[in-house]
Amino acid sequence: MEEGAFYVWTIDELKYIIHDDFTLFSEVFNINEFGLWEHGNYVLIQNKSLDDIAEKNSISIDELRQKKEKLGTNSLQNKRKKTKTPLGRQMHHLMECHFVKRICGLLQSFRK
Repeated sequence: MEEGAFYVWTIDELKYIIHDDFTLFSEVFNINEFGLWEHGNYVLIQNKSLDDIAEKNSISIDELRQKKEKLGTNSLQNKRKKTKTPLGRQMHHLMECHFVKRICGLLQSFRK
């Protein structure tokens, strides 16, 4: 799995999960140029108040809050079924790389 894959989303993934509310949540979470990360992936960033978004979209703030809570990032992650790369596994990999590098350095010193 690519580094950071747990935290980014493609538009297709979001449309599949969010369905009818995709346009609204595109505004809430900046599924636009602002939220574009890299390789067509988006990071969910809320930088506007829910009050402003609700007013612009002619819905009540309570309705928007309920929709946002229902669709919270934990719910999104559960629906997507992606898993985080455990930090322990990353550290283990880094230690292995460091160990191999040190062994290669020692072997080169014996050649001299």
